[in-house]
Amino acid sequence: MTQIIGIVGNALLVVAYIPQIVKIIKTKKAEDLSIWMWIAYFVGDTLLLIYAITTNDTIFTMLFSFFTVGNFALLGLTYKYGNTHKKPHGEHEKLEQKTNEKNENKDKPIDEKTDSHSHL
Repeated sequence: MTQIIGIVGNALLVVAYIPQIVKIIKTKKAEDLSIWMWIAYFVGDTLLLIYAITTNDTIFTMLFSFFTVGNFALLGLTYKYGNTHKKPHGEHEKLEQKTNEKNENKDKPIDEKTDSHSHL
């Protein structure tokens, strides 16, 4: 009975990764996830996997194998779809707006480009 409880508990922990992975893939967004959290989980679970292997603990070797793979997947998705390597929120929009304004103004005569209030 104890072994069944352990197997069911391990299965639930492994399955818990699936909704987050699917959601990130579908939405292509992971801005609110911390990449540092997934790095810490990945390193921690990898070390526990090594420990489980060296102590010949089959159940925990399987569990931490799945955890390591799940953490690696979430780490990669968080890096790919998160804001860890992008400009701060709003910076893309500001840059795009400035570029659009420049493009709109380049064909206008000089007197239309200047603001009427700038002569005051």
